[in-house]
Amino acid sequence: MPASNRAPSREGNPTPRKAFLLAAAVLAALAFVGILRRPETQSRFLSYREGRNLVFLDKDLPKSRRDEIRRDRVPRTDAFLAGLGLGPASIADRDLVVIAADGGYGALAADDPVVSRKLSDKASADLLLLARMARDFFANEPVSRSNISSDGRYVFLDARAPWEPSWIHALAHARMVGSLGPEARARVRAGEDPDLFSPEDARGWEFLQETAALLAEGLYSLSGGDPGKLVEAAAGYGPSGAARFGPGGPVRAEMALRETLAVPPPRRDADWYAACHDFGAWLLGEYGLDPGKEFLRRGLSGSWRTLDDLTEPFGAGFRDLVDRWSGGSGLPPYRRES
Repeated sequence: MPASNRAPSREGNPTPRKAFLLAAAVLAALAFVGILRRPETQSRFLSYREGRNLVFLDKDLPKSRRDEIRRDRVPRTDAFLAGLGLGPASIADRDLVVIAADGGYGALAADDPVVSRKLSDKASADLLLLARMARDFFANEPVSRSNISSDGRYVFLDARAPWEPSWIHALAHARMVGSLGPEARARVRAGEDPDLFSPEDARGWEFLQETAALLAEGLYSLSGGDPGKLVEAAAGYGPSGAARFGPGGPVRAEMALRETLAVPPPRRDADWYAACHDFGAWLLGEYGLDPGKEFLRRGLSGSWRTLDDLTEPFGAGFRDLVDRWSGGSGLPPYRRES
């Protein structure tokens, strides 16, 4: 056959099907590389917005736990706070940064691609806070698997089960400190700096703040978050402290560990936390649930100006209440030897 009549050779040229498969493979490889390089893929955290709040969820948390937090945290918290008289505003309006971790906070880093991008408008001190929390072996409170920043805007939560009581404890602290700024700062005496407590009132403020956080957490835990069961929860609050703060209880075990390993040792000891719980139990026992709820409502809403404003629902000033509860010995020391 003459050479001019031969079919053109396809040797070395891919068929259309092979060309399509090759192109698809190249695109898939590029997409895979793109996915690997995405900040969301490289980060240890998933993030989302809920109203004004920014939430980071540790990817190591079980998916069921992450789904539970996203689904239940806001509505259940709002329902509980409404039962205390803090409705109808939602915690989604608080402008908080919530970091829910799987155990510790070692995964936190300012250069995490999602964290750094989401917090790019924050002050450098906020990023230093994250680094400090990541390095701190005792980052959480001794009485709660949670902690907050000094201004109340950052909430750190160990979201292992059960996570809800620790979340309520941290939220109570955050709201009392004032996540929106000056709403809960000290306004103590005329002629003094309106943004600062006197040293004496600072001790009282810390005592009342921990009392409120323990009380809110306890009422939530004992009621299962059901506002309709707050009466039963209030009745069980005092007895619940025996196992928690008594000899061999988890708080004293935690404090013993910190006394051994922490340098310097903790500023507050187990007796101080036990006293805060006991004071809250005494208030409920002496005055009942309704004044206790009003005390929490005032503290958590920031609708107070002095410590006496906070204790007004009990019909007495703060110092008078402390003296009655303590038998005249006043506020407990931070540590036994102090």
